[in-house]
Amino acid sequence: MFWEVPKAKLADRDAATERVYAFHASKYFDQIEPFSDAKIALGVLKERFELHVVTSRQADIEDQTREFVEKHFPGVFTELHFGNHFGREGKKTSKPDMCAKIGAVALIDDSIDYARQCAEAGLPVFLFGQYGWNRSSQPLSPLITRVHTWRMVAQLVTPELIDVART
Repeated sequence: MFWEVPKAKLADRDAATERVYAFHASKYFDQIEPFSDAKIALGVLKERFELHVVTSRQADIEDQTREFVEKHFPGVFTELHFGNHFGREGKKTSKPDMCAKIGAVALIDDSIDYARQCAEAGLPVFLFGQYGWNRSSQPLSPLITRVHTWRMVAQLVTPELIDVART
């Protein structure tokens, strides 16, 4: 939601969407690297859960996203699900709806907005990172747990903690 960031100097959502599409078409998009400890943490989680990617990414970059996941996380995820939230065209699906469709027991996400939406739908959420876009002066739902590192994710995301959060 770059149109909400004053330093981005974007007039509105459409201008932000165009900037993001330009980035996706650049060489820099294909050079993105995952967090170094994400693969280890996801390996730990894969021993406990069936893992899916639930992303707001546009359908336009589905092929690039699948290639990235296969390159950096081969065999880790059962499936990738695209919400197409900022796509120029095509159906858009909310994260709570995608999570419900696959029977998700929890979500790890860096967006406070998506965390709130999923918590309101009764899904435990692990809000990842300490970013400007996921800070809040308002109290968080009891279903939202902040996790600052992938190591913390691997330690906290357990079936037992998810069961406690849901009760």
